[in-house]
Amino acid sequence: MRRISFMFVLLLTIGLLLGGCGSSPDVNISNDSNGDEEEQIVPIVKDADNVAISAEVDFDITGATTIQRLSDKYGIPLEDIFKQFSLSDSLPTSTRLGELRESYGVELREIKSWVQIKTN
Repeated sequence: MRRISFMFVLLLTIGLLLGGCGSSPDVNISNDSNGDEEEQIVPIVKDADNVAISAEVDFDITGATTIQRLSDKYGIPLEDIFKQFSLSDSLPTSTRLGELRESYGVELREIKSWVQIKTN
């Protein structure tokens, strides 16, 4: 019984320590149509290069996302995407982002970080 209590306290302590690390979420306050203030919490995720990426960008951009969809959704000109990642002009815009790693060495986290910076 004593061992279980010790393990529980140890796990609880570790959880609190790890859960308290990192940055707090960004809080956006906006007015709704009635003029009332509404608080929105937007979590921030850090990628492997320690670049903050909003959860919206992180979840919306996947390996299945096409180059065209990325351009349309975030309002980034196709030319900018092709230039940033040194993609061939003959590459179809229907190419999925996950396919770029093998052919061009472009990691999904790089794309997410760049989109985050480009759209802010």
